[in-house]
Amino acid sequence: MKVVTPFELTKDESWLVLALATDRRSRFDLLASYAIYFLPLTVFGGYGMLRADLLALSMAFVSAIAGAVWYVNRQMNSYITMSRICEKLQQASKPEGSE
Repeated sequence: MKVVTPFELTKDESWLVLALATDRRSRFDLLASYAIYFLPLTVFGGYGMLRADLLALSMAFVSAIAGAVWYVNRQMNSYITMSRICEKLQQASKPEGSE
């Protein structure tokens, strides 16, 4: 599906607009989709604390850091793409002859 705008969108920009416009997930659905990442970390961390297992605690910590880096990277990419869309929208909405 193509996004129709008065300005040209790149493939990534069109994908982001469609993804945000058609996302109908509830808060519970969003929470459940993130639980898949946090549940194993919680189990490893809990096991490591109960057993005083440094390896399990280390794995949980490294996994948590890797997950946080992945999430921040994903959000930054979306932010940059959305910024470009907003810039194009602002340019398209300026009256002709004004800079």
